[in-house]
Amino acid sequence: MEDVFNCGMMFVSGTNKNINSLKSIIETSIPNWSIVIVNGDHTSNNKVKDDVRREIEFAKQDKKEGILIIANTMGSRSFSISEIQATIIAYDKGGIDPTVQKISRCLTPGKMLNGETKKTGY
Repeated sequence: MEDVFNCGMMFVSGTNKNINSLKSIIETSIPNWSIVIVNGDHTSNNKVKDDVRREIEFAKQDKKEGILIIANTMGSRSFSISEIQATIIAYDKGGIDPTVQKISRCLTPGKMLNGETKKTGY
């Protein structure tokens, strides 16, 4: 990456409970980042984009170094957040079509977390 990595979306397999445990582990590893969970326990398909946008603004206000969005299936389609620089696929199952949708989350053009214009997604 040419830019400093500070916003990503990680797709994982597992239950919502597993994802909550994963969040705790990641928060310990990168305490200056905001970790946002995207699943049915925390939001709905109708609200998810607005919820993540709000969390991005909170992270900026709190001067967090970065944001990691964790999801299992939610946010894989019709979820366009320009700040997402990289998509991390952390599962070993699933069809090619949903996976292509998920890897596309980092391709939304616009401004990154630092305000610069995104040139590419990873």
